[in-house]
Parts: sequence; structure tokens; C-alpha cells
Amino acid sequence: MISFETFPRIALFLLSLYGINCGLRHNQESSTPSLETPTYGGSLRIAAQSPKSLDPIRSQNYWESEIVLQLFDGLLRFNNNLDITPALAHDWKVSADGRTYTFNLRTGVRFHNGREITAADFVYSLTRLLDPRQESEDAQLYSLIEGTRDYQSGKSLGV
Repeated sequence: MISFETFPRIALFLLSLYGINCGLRHNQESSTPSLETPTYGGSLRIAAQSPKSLDPIRSQNYWESEIVLQLFDGLLRFNNNLDITPALAHDWKVSADGRTYTFNLRTGVRFHNGREITAADFVYSLTRLLDPRQESEDAQLYSLIEGTRDYQSGKSLGV
């Protein structure tokens, strides 16, 4: 279980955009994720510009983001109707004051090397994105999260 203290409602949307590269595959005929045995090799062909980076915190345009979204999963995603649906989190709850989000992770979801994902992986991804040394252009999107500015200025150890 992940409990992020002091998140405004916008974080729910933003958290769905960034994720981790895991063995979760999506059934092409539905928006329901399914776990499959990893497939090695092959090609991914997309009519797009060549990306400068496949690092989620460095994608700077639509084309890069489209590729990154094919490689990485977040806690949540949008379905075809733009409803927020589970991805790597199987469910979540928001506190009555809207400041605490608790995500329950799917079990059995693994990285390419077989290691199962943990809450620490999401904390790492978020703090890496917000780290000023990374110079991520997307970090500004998280400025409304209470504690972000203190973290970025070195006044706190985490958001």
C-alpha cells in the first residue's frame, strides 16, 4: 500500500502519466490489463519522429510521449472514455479532505529482470522526476503538490 500525504486532486491525473516499465501487458481488444510471459526481441514500429530520449522524465513532445506510454505503466490510466482506471494500482482511495491518496499495487507485476514492483519504485520515480538536478521540464506540473518546493530546494527529504 502506498500512502502519499498532501497530494491535491491533480496528482491523480499526473500520476497516471508516469510509471515504471513492468511486465504488465494490455489486451488489445479491451482496456483490461493482463499478465503474460514477457516476449523478447521483435520490433516496435510507430510512425513518429525519432525520440531524443525514452526516459519518461525527459519526453518533451507528443511523439516521445506516445512511445514512452507504450513502454511504461503508471499507477492509473485512462480508458477509451477517458475514465480513470487501474493500471499498476488495482485500487485506490482518496481521503475526505482530498490530501491523502492510498494506492494498492497489483501483485505479481514484475520488471523485465523478474523483480516485483514495490511502493519504493514509485517513490523513486516521483522523487527522481522532482529532483532539480534532473532538470525535467515536467517537474513544474507537480508544483501544486504540497511539499514539492521544499523538496526541490533541499528543505525536506521527500514529498
